[in-house]
Amino acid sequence: MNTNTNKGEGAMTLIEQYLAAVAAQLPGEKREDIVAELRDALMERIEAREAELGRAMTEAETESLLREFGHPLTVAARYRGGPDHLIGPELFPYWWFALKAALVVLVVVVGIGAVLSVAVGQASPVDAFADIWEGLLDGGLMIIGLAAIAGFVIERQPNRPRFMTDWKVRDLELFRHWSLNGDGLNLAMGDETAPKTAMSKVARRNRSRAAEALWCVAIWAVFLLWWGGGFRLGGLDPQTLLASAAALLPGVSRDGAMEGLVQPLYWPVIAYGLVRIGLELARAASPHMAVPVALGDLVMAGASAAILAWVWTRSVLAPVAVIDSPEQLIERTTDLFRGHFSLSHILVLILIFNALEIVGRVLGALRRLATARA
Repeated sequence: MNTNTNKGEGAMTLIEQYLAAVAAQLPGEKREDIVAELRDALMERIEAREAELGRAMTEAETESLLREFGHPLTVAARYRGGPDHLIGPELFPYWWFALKAALVVLVVVVGIGAVLSVAVGQASPVDAFADIWEGLLDGGLMIIGLAAIAGFVIERQPNRPRFMTDWKVRDLELFRHWSLNGDGLNLAMGDETAPKTAMSKVARRNRSRAAEALWCVAIWAVFLLWWGGGFRLGGLDPQTLLASAAALLPGVSRDGAMEGLVQPLYWPVIAYGLVRIGLELARAASPHMAVPVALGDLVMAGASAAILAWVWTRSVLAPVAVIDSPEQLIERTTDLFRGHFSLSHILVLILIFNALEIVGRVLGALRRLATARA
């Protein structure tokens, strides 16, 4: 370690204070070696400067030299392992895509909640409009915070997700569609006279698996935030809102809907949503894990079918939704097409659509198992 007894005591105090500030930011096992290296480098610069001046440096000149050397936080960052940013440039496009998707879902969900709160008589239109902004603020801040935490964790993993390293050209489509300045792009692809409808079909066919997975994660994340009470729709907690909506059906009270529908579904819905998010993250991180993800989809389809069967046969809605025969199913469906939009008819239609969606998911999972492709 180089020292110089001609140095002013004040200048040396500044140097030691500077090195102490740097040392506080360094890992303990390397601190002494790094500080010794920095002290030598600083002393060499000071000696060179004093040789130019022909005298000892003043405190002001020493402080100016230390500012040139760099702020202690910046200097210490050069010696720390790992990234020095919250979300790096490689991960950021995917993170930004998922965040925008979640915020779009939030706007839609909060808007629907405000309309439902007015429909069930729990809020006036003026109150519902005010609650929209409250829901967007609360939900938006929570989503941004959780997204930042997720990005921080992913950025510091030893291995990058597969969708970042093993990407395909079709994955780039999501960046064009979600760019703030990409809507006006008119790029020729072989034939400049090709109709836009054909281009749109190609785009739909080449949708990124990663983009679809991130969309699903965003939807379920927003829903679980709402379901768990992270923010309210129309000023109401999710359980009260759902029970109030169910109470519009004939023969169903709000208390009965709360005890016979909402409360029994609370934890199963949370568990289902968390597993769904896990599967979609696995699909996005490793698009080639077709077989494990397909098996997971089959399990989730079975869980969906069990929940749907419970709602249809055992919940407080069962008397309204029950269908005793195929003829009654056909009758209720044709009534809807004839314009008979009673709440019980609409409920049956919703249950039918959910059943068809489950069947479609099972068939898709079986196809992926058979072909071992995502």
